[in-house]
Amino acid sequence: MLTEWQYTKENINPELLAEELTAVLGNYFAGISTGGDAGLVRVHVQAGTPKELQDQVQAVMASHDGSQLTHDQQTRADQNAQFTVLKQKSWAEWTAQDKDTLLQLLLNRLEIFPAEVK
Repeated sequence: MLTEWQYTKENINPELLAEELTAVLGNYFAGISTGGDAGLVRVHVQAGTPKELQDQVQAVMASHDGSQLTHDQQTRADQNAQFTVLKQKSWAEWTAQDKDTLLQLLLNRLEIFPAEVK
């Protein structure tokens, strides 16, 4: 059974906030939802979650910076930037390195090889 704790926080990054809350709450954390009133964030936790964790969650909410990206979001943004650079070149201008970069980006996007295998 779940319960929710409600907080007000504008401009959140839901993926990052979920990671931050997981670090604090562990298995007690079930997810977040937003919507309704402006800035309303509902933190869904297991019904038996110790109340003393609410102070830690409040600290996470206060320090959360919605402009920051998760590691995965940053990786996707970096890959999109690389695609953009490559798309701006004509094929005749492509170097061997450009072609290798494209191949690696495509393999990563298709999840054929993990990103750490390069």
